[in-house]
Amino acid sequence: MAELPDTRLSLILRLPTAGGGHIDQSAWREFAEIYEPFLFRYARRRGLQDTDAHEHVQRVMIAVAKHVRHWQPSDNQRSDRPRFRNWLFTIARTQLIDVLRNSAKQAGVGGTTQLRKLQSTLAPTEAVKQDVRYEAFLWATARVKQQLAPHTWQAFWSTAVEGDSCARVAQRLKLSIGTVYAARSRVLRRLKSEIALLADDEVNS
Repeated sequence: MAELPDTRLSLILRLPTAGGGHIDQSAWREFAEIYEPFLFRYARRRGLQDTDAHEHVQRVMIAVAKHVRHWQPSDNQRSDRPRFRNWLFTIARTQLIDVLRNSAKQAGVGGTTQLRKLQSTLAPTEAVKQDVRYEAFLWATARVKQQLAPHTWQAFWSTAVEGDSCARVAQRLKLSIGTVYAARSRVLRRLKSEIALLADDEVNS
């Protein structure tokens, strides 16, 4: 398996350019490899078509390029600073609201269902946190699933997500109960490892 990109704090801190100087192309490639699919899935789930979702991702990446130098990791003195994922999703959410609002205006209606969902229920910070957690889970499951044998993934999904008993899953998949337990544990570890790739500044939180 290829070495996974470094997406923790060290990568984030390589993104800004100092006074328009040298751009760390390697850092931006690694950053895009991790976060563009993450942002694309978020936009698609919020109702954008493929083309619009790709454009949304590019707008977010441009905004990150402009403003990432101002983001700072949290520390013991400044716990109010947002984690990078939350900072990134605040940008993505704001951009998406603008897109949906403009679409609603062009259509001559008072708003779309997706726009109302984004603008209501939770406070923006709580909505962002929920978006991040859910998108991180979807992103990680998509990556891990393609790396595993089908029966391993089915054993995990049936027991850990759908809540089926290990005994029933073992019988259905013709596996031992021990194998099902081991598969569930293995996949959970892999998911935690993948999600940790997005945990950028947690080391300082």
